[in-house]
Amino acid sequence: PRGYTFNDAYALWKSLKKGEIVSYRSERLRLEKYVLPKLRLKQIDQITAPMIINLLKPIELTGKRATMKRCLMRTKEIFDLAVCAGYVHHNPINGLSRLFKPPKKKPRPSIPWQSLSEVLSVMEEKAPKRIKHIFLLSLYSMLRPGEVAKLRWDWIENNTLTIPAEEMKMRRVHRVPLTAFATDLLREIKSDTKHKRSVFIFPGQKSCNHVNSQTLTNYMRSQDFFKDRLVPHGLRSIARSWLADQGISYEMSCTRCRRLRVSSLSKKRFFRSEEGSYGAMEFVY
Repeated sequence: PRGYTFNDAYALWKSLKKGEIVSYRSERLRLEKYVLPKLRLKQIDQITAPMIINLLKPIELTGKRATMKRCLMRTKEIFDLAVCAGYVHHNPINGLSRLFKPPKKKPRPSIPWQSLSEVLSVMEEKAPKRIKHIFLLSLYSMLRPGEVAKLRWDWIENNTLTIPAEEMKMRRVHRVPLTAFATDLLREIKSDTKHKRSVFIFPGQKSCNHVNSQTLTNYMRSQDFFKDRLVPHGLRSIARSWLADQGISYEMSCTRCRRLRVSSLSKKRFFRSEEGSYGAMEFVY
């Protein structure tokens, strides 16, 4: 095939992935920052493995191994689609990941669930009400920050929050039972919001948009109390550890957290409970 550029293959990737992968926006922005400037106008059948290596190596040398890995993964994906569409005969970067060092795995900061009351006290005393609401609903639901940000009022029915498959990382419908605590919290959120008609539980500056998924993260980063101790994603680890101490199996609690792909490494990161610790996780004001 002749005449197809990398940008043609990238346009194909966008048309197929938009709305299909939760991280589409961040993946697109990453590609447009690191990959597209050098490859956009190049004939796709003239792009070689050494060209991709020279493109990604500087990213790796700056210490951004995770960014490099994502760029390589999505670039390979673009080439795979180009092969299927007949833009190019083969993928020149198959197996290229073996030439790069893997990203260093580091668990997100979290705390033992036994220390949760201290965190709740700090949130109650110092955090703006909206931040506190996002924090509490995140902790209660065990959802990821991006999932919490997109929650909608019309997903609530019969004391159950039902999140569509397309909004979940694992592409499966997920249901969160709503207890009296959660119902009261949602009622308080509803009464405090300035966008009463918004479909989102946490609207953005405009009622037609949801809150930024990094809102809680940015707040916690700005507070010395949370530095290197806890991030929003660490709330899932707290919940997982509490469930373990109540005798709930790892596989079952992973289902509650939508972590369906279980590996020994993920288990080490996600399971930080201490054996022999028992008690009840309570939301105390």
